[in-house]
Amino acid sequence: MILKTLFNKLAGKHLDIDLPDFIWLKEYLQFYGDIPAKAKPTDIAKAIDALRPQVRKVVKHIKAKGLVDPLFIQTLQKLHRCPHRHHKLERQAARQRGSWGLDTLRYFRKGTVAPHLTAKRQDEILRHCADLVEAVCNLKFHAVRSASKADLVIDVSLSRSLGFGRRGGTLGSCQLPPRPAWGKGMTVSQRQLLGDLDQAEPWDETLYFRVCLHEFFCGHFLGMRHYSGSGRSVMEAFLWPYDGLQNVDKKRLVDVYGKALTPPDEPQPPTSNKRFELVVDGQKRTERFDNNVELRILT
Repeated sequence: MILKTLFNKLAGKHLDIDLPDFIWLKEYLQFYGDIPAKAKPTDIAKAIDALRPQVRKVVKHIKAKGLVDPLFIQTLQKLHRCPHRHHKLERQAARQRGSWGLDTLRYFRKGTVAPHLTAKRQDEILRHCADLVEAVCNLKFHAVRSASKADLVIDVSLSRSLGFGRRGGTLGSCQLPPRPAWGKGMTVSQRQLLGDLDQAEPWDETLYFRVCLHEFFCGHFLGMRHYSGSGRSVMEAFLWPYDGLQNVDKKRLVDVYGKALTPPDEPQPPTSNKRFELVVDGQKRTERFDNNVELRILT
């Protein structure tokens, strides 16, 4: 009855959809934390207005303002979105900006999205994600072969509570470090965070790369929240085709973890260009050699 009353208050003014679509919309908004459990009509209206720019990126002719119609719902159902709110540690992290107090982090891939991608290819993509971040900020990542040694355990799941188990919608989820300097002075079991990928998705290399970069190596695992400012970022709540770290992402990583420490160039031996006189088959010849050239007498 409360649901019908809510629907009737919004119908005609904000909605041009039937009751089943409204039920889906309300559950969607609650699942992603856009509205409270006991939402008022104004809460739902504001949440719809906030989502409209994302929907219009896909369907340009959807109006910036107006009624929510079936096309709006269908487009929203196809968009991939990160929930970023499920775990207990995430609720703690919402109260303060967490980050790691370690400069070397270890990860373990526990589950596999096979048969879409081989385990070997998944490991290569994870390593590529790690390399991108290592090149920007003062962090190092190492893959380990046991969950008991890992700061991050990456698994697969069909959990409905995470929004998994069907294609589209939520692709991945990861815990955030709940406070600054997380992990410092803690054992592995105390500091370990968990990440999950939806096993129901038809994963390909591009999708796997984008989600892992967002959830783990550039993102939530490092304490990064969703980005909603101007400019492009792989940490936007909705998944857009950004194949690599954007300027916004690089700046955020450096602000928290500092610039990457690049080793100095290897010193090159000085060049002397000394002259040496050689006798080859009874004939004299003068040649120039650098100091690093080794001359041997052959008998």
